[in-house]
Amino acid sequence: MSNPASNRPLMEDSPTPGGVRERTELKGGIDIGSTTAKTVILDRNNNPIFTDYRRHDARIHETISEVFKKILQQRDENSAFQAIALMQQGKVVDVDSSISLISAKQSLDLKLPMADSIILATANAFSATLWTQDSDFKGIPGVKYIQKSS
Repeated sequence: MSNPASNRPLMEDSPTPGGVRERTELKGGIDIGSTTAKTVILDRNNNPIFTDYRRHDARIHETISEVFKKILQQRDENSAFQAIALMQQGKVVDVDSSISLISAKQSLDLKLPMADSIILATANAFSATLWTQDSDFKGIPGVKYIQKSS
């Protein structure tokens, strides 16, 4: 993903086996629903380096500042700013009748909860890769499922 302000990939300093630090690209995603927000930042091997789940009760801007604060506490300022830049690349889309009908069919065909099928149909409609740790999506074509670490 690119940082919209600089059009460069979001990067992290990572140690190598010899102790040398190198810059690696990060990936991330955020799912802001009507009442909750889920955030994940992945390293170059698609391992989660930060995850967060919280209720926001439609206070989205407050949620972004809370995520920033939590990353700042757990990592560093650079990582926190990069995560927020990543979050701000998101696009808010309406669920139109086409997505609604496709998601209803997918819900039945794939035995997915309706909310999950709406997420899948929306990702498909925008040719987006759906990255998730939700096991309901495991094995669905076009979905990048990453098992939660125990």
